[in-house]
Amino acid sequence: MDFSLSPDQILFRDSIDRFFTETFAGEAGRDAASDWKSLAEMGLTAAPFPESLGGTGANAIDLMFVANGIGRTLAKTPFIAGVILAGSLLRDCAAAPAARALIEALASGSTRLAFAQMHSGSVTRAGSGVTISGEARIVLGGATADMFVVASPDRDLLIIVDGGGPGLRRLPFGTLDNRDAADLVFENVAAAAEAIPVRGAEARRIIESALRAARAAWCAEACGAMRAALDLTLEYARTRKQFGRPIGSFQALQHRFVDMRIAVDLSDTLTRVATMAVDEASPQEAERLVAAAAVQVAAASRLIAEEAIQIHGGMGMTDECSAGKYAKRLMALTCLLGSEDEALERFLQSA
Repeated sequence: MDFSLSPDQILFRDSIDRFFTETFAGEAGRDAASDWKSLAEMGLTAAPFPESLGGTGANAIDLMFVANGIGRTLAKTPFIAGVILAGSLLRDCAAAPAARALIEALASGSTRLAFAQMHSGSVTRAGSGVTISGEARIVLGGATADMFVVASPDRDLLIIVDGGGPGLRRLPFGTLDNRDAADLVFENVAAAAEAIPVRGAEARRIIESALRAARAAWCAEACGAMRAALDLTLEYARTRKQFGRPIGSFQALQHRFVDMRIAVDLSDTLTRVATMAVDEASPQEAERLVAAAAVQVAAASRLIAEEAIQIHGGMGMTDECSAGKYAKRLMALTCLLGSEDEALERFLQSA
């Protein structure tokens, strides 16, 4: 793998950094609609799709820069869940007219999309349609999504569901890091069975591929948040004084900062390897590398969150201090990535 960035990638990374700093830094008071509009105007809702589908043809590394920006500025937008995860599902089924139309709506920013994995219930076939009954829990962006791509409980079927259709109830809530989500209840919701015409093993393959891309992006978001939390804590250590000296001059804290820096740099490296593998490697190799990145990111996130709060002291737990906000984001992301044991199991199974 070639880790060097092309001139175009460097320009894209710098423009993304400026965009998130100018648009999302100091995000208090923003709403989901304005966030989505900003992303669409920047062309990011079209990023994962080829030009033939109205997209910009961004690769996984380009999307990694976007995820870094989300984590660094604590943006609340469900970009990864709505564009990378749900969008990847549609992109792999773009031959279907309904999927193609939804891709174009997502790329233009006129439709907000979310992926919903059914945890219980049933899907009943009736001619050319299906009827869904059951529940999908913790749907990121589910409180504001216009449309849903729903996976059946055993992931052998993908279904497009109108967010405003009859029989669908949303139970919205805020996540630990104050992002919108919802539990969905399907009560005899009717949908077209052929909207996404993939079944069985092919549907499972497409879903696993999309989830793998999302996990790599969540690792990248965590890396952005970790680096920002580290920089914030370093700046605090330079200005906070004890015994007439900045606390950053104490050798004990310097050793802790070195450990934090190593953890963040290693997470960055493994995440970049995993991200490149999503585009370039076989599914088995990509799964192995994404799992390895997830293990490292989970451990590093815990270290950075704990150290940032401890070094800030009591104020690190207050709403006025960003250290606590970064800690909450990192805790939420490690939940999305799954436990370290689950990631290790995926790593071993794909080795």
